Amino acid sequence: GADVSDHLRFITSYGTAYHAPTFNDLYFPDFGNPELQPEESRSFEIGFKGYYEADAGEVGAANWSFVWFNTLIDDLIGFDENFDAINVDKAKIKGVEFSYDNRMHQHWLVGFGFTWQSPTSESGATRGNLLPRRAERSGRLDVDYLATRWSAGMTLTAASSSFDDRGNTRELGAWQTVDLRGEMGVTEDLSLQLKVENLFDKEYETASDYNQPGLGFFLTLLYQP
Repeated sequence: GADVSDHLRFITSYGTAYHAPTFNDLYFPDFGNPELQPEESRSFEIGFKGYYEADAGEVGAANWSFVWFNTLIDDLIGFDENFDAINVDKAKIKGVEFSYDNRMHQHWLVGFGFTWQSPTSESGATRGNLLPRRAERSGRLDVDYLATRWSAGMTLTAASSSFDDRGNTRELGAWQTVDLRGEMGVTEDLSLQLKVENLFDKEYETASDYNQPGLGFFLTLLYQP
C-alpha cells in the first residue's frame, strides 16, 4: 500500500490459498467422496481505503474502502446434481466490495457494506454458470445509538437470488432480514442484553429444502468484572 494523501491510501495484494476437504466431504454417507482433491486458489485485489478523524474537541470518525478482487480456484470443492461431493476443475470469483463506517457525533454509529460479484464455473458443461449457493449481490446495514448506560441498534442483511445446483436450474430466492439488539447496564459489572433475530419472520433458504431460522428472541445477563 501507499498513502495518496493524509486521508487516502492505495492498496493492492496477491495471495495463494489451500483448502483440504473435510472428513465429511470425504466420508459422509451418501455424500462424501474419498477421491476429492484439495482446493488451490490465487487471489488479487486492488483498491483504496479512506479515513477521517474529527478535529480536537469534536467526536466523529469515518472509514471506507473500495476494492476490486479476482480469485481463481482449481478443484473447487462443491457438489453435483445428486448432492455428491465433487471437484469443480476451475472456478472464478471476481467483483467489487465497498464498506463504510461512521461514528457520527457522540451517539450514532452507522456502517454498511456491499458486495457485487460474479462467481462462475470456468470449465466443462457448466462453463459460465453461477457457482451454487453464491449470491451475486449482498449487503449489510448497521445502525446503533450509544448512550451512557444503554445502547440500541438494528442490522439489515440482504442477498440476491442464487442457484442450488451447477446447472442453474434450482433457484434460491432473494431475501432480506432485520435484526434488533439492545443492552442496558444494571451495575458497573452487570448488563442485560436483548436480541431479536429475523424480526419479520422471513422464510428463506440458502440451501434448497433447508429453511433458515425464523423469528427468535434472546435475553442474556452478562457479567464482566
